Amino acid sequence: MSRIHRRDFVGRAIRYGSALFAPSMAGLASWHPAQGEPARRGPRVGAGDGGYGPLVQSPQCPEFWIPGGFSCTRLSVTTRPSTVNPSLTVPVALDGMATFPLANGNIRLIRNHEVADPARRAQPIGTKPWDPVAGGGTTSLEVAIHGQGNDLEVELVAEYVSLSGTLINCAGGPTPWQTWLSCEETVAGPRQGFTKPHGYIFEVPASATSEVDPIPIPAMGRFVHEAIAVDPDTGIVYETEDAWWRPQDPERSPGAGLYRFIPNRRNELHQGGRLQMLAIDGQPGYDTITGQTPHRRLPVAWVDIEDPDPAEPDRGAATVFYAGRAKGAARFQRLEQRLHRREA
Repeated sequence: MSRIHRRDFVGRAIRYGSALFAPSMAGLASWHPAQGEPARRGPRVGAGDGGYGPLVQSPQCPEFWIPGGFSCTRLSVTTRPSTVNPSLTVPVALDGMATFPLANGNIRLIRNHEVADPARRAQPIGTKPWDPVAGGGTTSLEVAIHGQGNDLEVELVAEYVSLSGTLINCAGGPTPWQTWLSCEETVAGPRQGFTKPHGYIFEVPASATSEVDPIPIPAMGRFVHEAIAVDPDTGIVYETEDAWWRPQDPERSPGAGLYRFIPNRRNELHQGGRLQMLAIDGQPGYDTITGQTPHRRLPVAWVDIEDPDPAEPDRGAATVFYAGRAKGAARFQRLEQRLHRREA
């Protein structure tokens, strides 16, 4: 197997326990499009074609096995004080995250905290919570990359809470206008002891240097959110729903929908828009879960969701899903995997 030098490595931000694999953040930042620039794409490889060579135990972070010639820098450890902000105890439950290039040449990392504590014992991670009895949110880090090649050094410059009082912040995604959309993977609300409804998308700018005002985007839907992906050509945001289809319990587990949000004003999601759910043209109520042929193309249609923010979801998580199904939308199984835009 051929070896790839670490300076050519384009990786992805990962989490394992509570350590962050720093060189991969540099790679992600270099491949994340700057505002107004087209995204750059790396070569796709199949299983076994990575070319990184055999793995060795990292001397810096022994819990990682990494390719020879690579190094690992531990930036942040959950449940411990931040090394650059001792007043911050790093929250637990790291989940979806993304990196963004900053004007000063550093990297902004925004990461979710998928905290699912019940309202009776939840503690907000910040001082401006959407819901004071919800423990999820996001933290933001600023990372400086010094040197190059084998002399690469990674420095944590800042670390702070950037969103608090949300719940089960699982996935989400970056936008071309340099923000992170953090998605709540629950529709819990006052019936479960919380002071506010949950099940929304919140936006955190990469430029924010402190905790933002938590403002949900109800027009993007209140359901069990997973990931988002933005079409940079249109500004349309595609959203997935992490919900099961269980034929033995279809009332409580009816499946998931695939949604898109067409904003009234491009790049300004808080200005409202139209939420739609995917359907298969000419085949209302299509079931994608069984009987599919790989790579077979199906004609797509979209049905409008008249009420994307109904009051009922904390009684039943599938309220928005059922509204789409009533108009013939398709059913999927979970859709937990992150969306990727496929190039033509």
